[in-house]
Amino acid sequence: MLFPADLKPLPLYTFMAYNRSMFICTIQKIRCIYTFIFILFIIKCAESVSNFRLQVMQGSNLEEKKSLKLRDKRDADVQFAENYLVNYGYVPPDSLKSTGGAAELHSRSKALVEMQNFLGLTPTGTFDDATLEMMKKPRCANPDKMSVESNLRKKRYVTVGSPWQKNLITYSINNFTPKLGQKLTHEAIDDAFRVWGSFVPLQFKKVDASQNPDIVTFFAEGFHNDNTNFDGVGGYLAHAFYPGSGIGGDTHFDGAEPWTLHQGPNRGNDLFLVAVHELGHALGLQHSPDVKAIMAPVYKYHDTENFQLPQDDILGIQSLYGARYSGTEKPIVPTTSKPTPAITTTTTRRSPSRPRKPTRRPTSRATIKPTTEPPEPVLCDLTSYDAISFLRKELYIFKGKYMWRQKRGRNTFNGPYKITSFWPQLKNGVDAVYENPTSNKIVFFKDHLFWEFRGTQLQPKSPRHVRYIGMQNGKVDAAVWWQRNGKTYFFKGDYYWRYGVGKVEGDYPKPIDVWRGVPPNVDASFSGVDGSHNFTYFVKGTKFWTFNNWDIQVVKGALSFKKHWLHCGMIETEEKTFETAPPSAPVPAIIVVCMVAVALLAAAIAYVVWRRRRYSAKQATKTRIVETPGVPYQAGYGVPVPGREGEKTMCVTAAQQKMRWFRFSLQGRV
Repeated sequence: MLFPADLKPLPLYTFMAYNRSMFICTIQKIRCIYTFIFILFIIKCAESVSNFRLQVMQGSNLEEKKSLKLRDKRDADVQFAENYLVNYGYVPPDSLKSTGGAAELHSRSKALVEMQNFLGLTPTGTFDDATLEMMKKPRCANPDKMSVESNLRKKRYVTVGSPWQKNLITYSINNFTPKLGQKLTHEAIDDAFRVWGSFVPLQFKKVDASQNPDIVTFFAEGFHNDNTNFDGVGGYLAHAFYPGSGIGGDTHFDGAEPWTLHQGPNRGNDLFLVAVHELGHALGLQHSPDVKAIMAPVYKYHDTENFQLPQDDILGIQSLYGARYSGTEKPIVPTTSKPTPAITTTTTRRSPSRPRKPTRRPTSRATIKPTTEPPEPVLCDLTSYDAISFLRKELYIFKGKYMWRQKRGRNTFNGPYKITSFWPQLKNGVDAVYENPTSNKIVFFKDHLFWEFRGTQLQPKSPRHVRYIGMQNGKVDAAVWWQRNGKTYFFKGDYYWRYGVGKVEGDYPKPIDVWRGVPPNVDASFSGVDGSHNFTYFVKGTKFWTFNNWDIQVVKGALSFKKHWLHCGMIETEEKTFETAPPSAPVPAIIVVCMVAVALLAAAIAYVVWRRRRYSAKQATKTRIVETPGVPYQAGYGVPVPGREGEKTMCVTAAQQKMRWFRFSLQGRV
């Protein structure tokens, strides 16, 4: 066989160097792969160790936080209990100082013992769990402190002041709770009057609120123009004033409570039972230390199906007014008819041994409301609003004859409520409203009239025509009191007015363009509360604009009022606490990762040893085969280069050498 002149047989040592270079190249690749795996293993181990240390630190912090929370909770409970003692008359407001001295501890312990005895608890003199549990139960807002200590030894019931000095007592029910409806609200309160009327020679007549009744009853929330603000669900249920002129005898119920009627225990607060208790105050009874009495301060369910006034309460009310019947008189059997919510006749009388059984509440709420009443609106379904304002630091939204309110520190609105349940004179809704904190007045606008209130009490000469303050005929779209200058601004269409002292200022109206960025024909406007008067908010439809009172321009415009203020369609999620957060890496994971990494490293070493032994076996075979002459040689490709650098060169050109070997074979065959 003839070979080209420039090709010579490849020596044996050259071929061995080539194969050795190929092996070295493979080993280098394996080294790179397993070095990378080993680096990942080190990183993972370091991360696991770091997570383990973090978990240990979190565990210690968790214990510290738990102890701090327990201590804070205990401090909060102690503060709550001390306020309880002050609010319900066991200690004067300034008797419990924050010094922690012996005198203060003795005063607190003595007051606690007195309270525990009064509520039927074990007199430990400490804020134990049973005492705190009793303090947190719903109850009457009237104080418990007795005026005469000797009463506790002689009798359980307690009287206060003087009773009514007449036999005919008139009362009115100014509004009702939407949870029961008008019919059942009147029914519960009427039955409560009948209970007391069965045992004393008094007659009770329901009249209209305009007829100056002796006892006025109504539902309210939060501030309601007296010294005791309601606190929402739980806590205070109601309170009443003792007999007297003016506000004497008036009875107020917290409208936020879950009122029910004849639904059994653990089903809200029965309005009939609470009304019987509060009317006992209105007739002159104070709280009784007898836990079975209806005049006990803490709410307790009694069987309303066969309700009988406890003997302690009978003795108490008859000590003030005497007994209705003598032993020989026959009691008048009560009629089965119920008084209507309007002005009705006097209360019927019944046997003192078995008062009239109240009618069970219908199971379907559809029977409570008249079919002619339209359904109550849903706040998030509204497309516009009549008026919006902060009143007594609570945000109110008015639409039609209904309103909603948002209490301080909460994101949800309560309602809807009838506007007349708070302000009976506003029977046709409102167009605009604002509160002037300097004069403590709330002003409502409707059509061409305006009303002024202090809380819920209508001021003299209201309502009046808007011409009285210098406005033109027609309604006001929006009104807002501006803290920056203490003025009130009225908005209507494309213009606005500024109201100073008694009258609108003479150089008004002016175009609304002065309020840069505020759109015309706004539906409502309101300012912030608690020092956040730097912004005024204008609402039109379901959009609102944020106006900076100092830059005199809108800084945020056309945002969704439903999203940012009403939180409609948004799911409220609570922040995950530290205790519920999962650990970043569990401890067993560290051991598993280390075992897997060691197994991979052992497999890599075994694979390298196996490859090396296999190559040694093949190398001997290749050496014997290449000893025959005629192996092609190409200068620059088959020459062995000493040192690692030459081996790398052979590794780089291995593919080209294989190709030339293949070409030489073809040439030889040809």
